[in-house]
Amino acid sequence: MIPRACYRRASRLTSRQEFLHLYAKGRRVKSTTLTVFTLPNNQGHARLGVTATRKVGGAVRRNRAKRWLRELFRQHQQSLGSADVVINAHPRILESTFQEVQRDFLDVLRRLRKPYFQPAASPRPVNG
Repeated sequence: MIPRACYRRASRLTSRQEFLHLYAKGRRVKSTTLTVFTLPNNQGHARLGVTATRKVGGAVRRNRAKRWLRELFRQHQQSLGSADVVINAHPRILESTFQEVQRDFLDVLRRLRKPYFQPAASPRPVNG
């Protein structure tokens, strides 16, 4: 049976403390239309929080941006594993098409999969 890709209440970050914890401790990746903060959790599934400030626009524009971001999460939550995710919409989000925002989101996911610390290059021997 195919797993359902829905956005349930258990998949939401709801409290201010949860958002602040992610902002303080989470890993941040920016793109032109959004910023994603992520931190592993022990819930067994991904949880999402979405923000869109008044810089994005009026209530109708902010709600559209948040709907787009929730839909992207719904479509790709299986690839996020067990993590808390906060997505902040940038003012440019609604100047872009949904497909462009989706490309940005997938690029952010790709960058998040890279290790936090790349191994340092081996030092050159010094002849001296």
